Amino acid sequence: MRNVIGPTGRVGMIVPTGIATDDTTKFFFADCVDRQSLVSLYDFENAKPLFTGVHRSYKFCLLTLSGTERPANAAEFAFFLHDPADLAESDRRFTLSSTDIALINPNTKTAAVFRSARAAQLTLGIYRRFPVLLTSQGHSTWSPRTRPGLFHMGNDAPLFLEPDDRDAKRLYEAKFAHQFDHRWATMLGSEVTEVAVNERTDPNYRVTTRYGVPRSIVSERLVQERVKWLFGFRDITNTTNERSAIFFALPPEGVGDNIKLLFLDDATPVLKAALLALMNSFILDFVVRQKMNGTHLSMFLLWQLPVPPPAVLKDECVWAGGPLSDWLALRVLELTYTAWDLEGFGQDLGYHGPPFRWDPSRRNLLRAELDAACFQIYGVERDDIDYVMESFPIVKKKDMALFDEYRTKRMVLECFEAIAEAKAAEREYETVLYPRPAHPSLSHHESTRPAS
Repeated sequence: MRNVIGPTGRVGMIVPTGIATDDTTKFFFADCVDRQSLVSLYDFENAKPLFTGVHRSYKFCLLTLSGTERPANAAEFAFFLHDPADLAESDRRFTLSSTDIALINPNTKTAAVFRSARAAQLTLGIYRRFPVLLTSQGHSTWSPRTRPGLFHMGNDAPLFLEPDDRDAKRLYEAKFAHQFDHRWATMLGSEVTEVAVNERTDPNYRVTTRYGVPRSIVSERLVQERVKWLFGFRDITNTTNERSAIFFALPPEGVGDNIKLLFLDDATPVLKAALLALMNSFILDFVVRQKMNGTHLSMFLLWQLPVPPPAVLKDECVWAGGPLSDWLALRVLELTYTAWDLEGFGQDLGYHGPPFRWDPSRRNLLRAELDAACFQIYGVERDDIDYVMESFPIVKKKDMALFDEYRTKRMVLECFEAIAEAKAAEREYETVLYPRPAHPSLSHHESTRPAS
């Protein structure tokens, strides 16, 4: 259809939205953008449905392309429409130039799926501030690399043992971990059950996994990594979940391929912990949701996330009272090192005491400070924070049910405003936490250490 357009002509068609967002069609879409033949793309979900007999979740678009002598300097987009009448809502439509598209997705040149013009402008501002994690040419300030777990859940199945086998290490799957929590869920009989708070307060509590894997093979597959802990994230996710980007630290044990592992060979442990904070922030999650058009946090999506360079995090910051990375890492240390099986994480960050006590109230404050700081780092204004936080409806719904207010948003905004005041006054931010984050008095007693 594109090949038969006259030099000054146009063609309109109905095609799957994947033409602009999928990895398999990225070269076609990139060529349309580069040659300025993309006029508009209006994405629809068949929820109404507009087409009977077609699944309601099916996504298609109205795509318009132009001829070679009628270039389009910019293209108009709209996403998540349910009816052509939705195009009358001006905030649903936004314009992106080929430069804008290349800035947001420089590797794939695919389209970001913004829900509104405001989301598009907010995301563009972030990308103008910081580069992507890794370009297709291999340029990066972080030198990251990834691998899909240590064990393939299908091909390696003959190696699997019972989890309580004395010669086995646990085989972690994505469902057992969550943000800053390697003890999110456990096997209870044949069911996966969320770990209770009273179990998380026990520094010796270990989740039970479905399978174990031979210790010798875990050691063999980790020997070249030389790490005391593993930086992982969930592969399967969705923009309709409570959170979409879920990163965590794991003990150096078996890891299934539904967990992707991130390795940063040139980064210090403090920088790795700071990056963990950034990856779990609401603002980066917001960006992820603008770019996801499926159920995978894929490699090409991860590499195209905007991430502050290590030099930015290592810079002295007045309101942080030192390098930003140190400020972030202290809070990540207390949030993450809550059990003896992650002792290597604490040691890597220079802390050699017992794990920190699981305190839900402190954890909420620690996370509020981290998110507020990340909003500051990414240069987001106060009104835009309100907008970003409202784009997480499940977080809000849970807060309203428990506290009769959107408490998470209020706490983040309060911390953000306090940091902004400190920044304007050129003084150190005074934490709302007492004792200060990762203070030794917050840890369990050494006597809780398990027998070797």
